[in-house]
Amino acid sequence: PPPPPPLPPAAAPAISTEKKHEEAEKAKETLVAAVPEKQKPMAKLLAAAAIAGEKVKKMSAKVTAADETSACADYYTKAGISSSLGACVATASSRRRSLQAAAYDVEVFFKSSEISTSKLTAAASSLEAAGVTGVSTQTSVDPVAELKAIPGVLSNVVDDFEAKATAAAADPLPPPSGDDLILDEVTSEGARGGTSIAAIAAIVIVNMLL
Repeated sequence: PPPPPPLPPAAAPAISTEKKHEEAEKAKETLVAAVPEKQKPMAKLLAAAAIAGEKVKKMSAKVTAADETSACADYYTKAGISSSLGACVATASSRRRSLQAAAYDVEVFFKSSEISTSKLTAAASSLEAAGVTGVSTQTSVDPVAELKAIPGVLSNVVDDFEAKATAAAADPLPPPSGDDLILDEVTSEGARGGTSIAAIAAIVIVNMLL
């Protein structure tokens, strides 16, 4: 009889969801390390959004201030939003008008999940009412495209991150289970209140028995 046909090549083992996200996080760390210091917070936010499969929101404005830090602080104050939201980058756009101030191009990025479009619109109106010029907003920006626009970052570093972030975004991690949430809450309470490890274990056991 004729010999049996050759077996098809074995399929490559599937990469687990956790592994995809681990690889994306490592690529994110490599990318952020290659970014200039003042743009690292922005790069972290953009990379986190890419891994989550989110678009980002972007606001631009021209602010007169003493330095970059003051320009971002002035933006948040006049926009009427918390400085804990988003990531701000200010770049000098002109020579100093005086010894005290210069004009800065301010860009602020937000994850779509942390600020609503209506709140962003209200912030833009607040800035304009305070006399800030050049105010514009974008509500659906590709985070990877913004990462590629950062000067000095090698394209192969961004390309590697993009591939791994895309894989992670297509295979999201499952939400924490009820038991995980109970354990996190108990551990947090114990750390704040000095609850003993034995007491924490007892509470967890009781919850498991219920």
